[in-house]
Amino acid sequence: SREESPRRIDFRGGTSVEDLASEEEERRHESLSSSSFDVVCVMDVIEHASDVNSLISSAASLLKRPSPSSSDGRCGHPGGVLFVSTINRTAKSYALAILGAEYVSGVLPVGTHDWNRFLSPREVEGIVWSSR
Repeated sequence: SREESPRRIDFRGGTSVEDLASEEEERRHESLSSSSFDVVCVMDVIEHASDVNSLISSAASLLKRPSPSSSDGRCGHPGGVLFVSTINRTAKSYALAILGAEYVSGVLPVGTHDWNRFLSPREVEGIVWSSR
């Protein structure tokens, strides 16, 4: 039977992705290692970010890069995965996220969201591809 090494999860909530990317860049220079995260999640923050391109570019820089298969036939590492989620800019999102959550139910403070900062899936995809 094949022994597997224990998984190490490095959950880094509460840290800006730009600060984490800078920290990882320093670590790479010191140890000559590559990016270290299999998964990076950017969930429900894009609509609050002042610089979306910097946010996504920094998040993408944290991902493990794909590695080729070895000469003995073992598969290489497929690379890391970036998950991005945000509120789509639609009439429905305005009604639910702003009118409903902020004004009607009061679940969120008024002014939490600005509908003009919501992005469509196509806009998010363009930002992700331009960060590569």
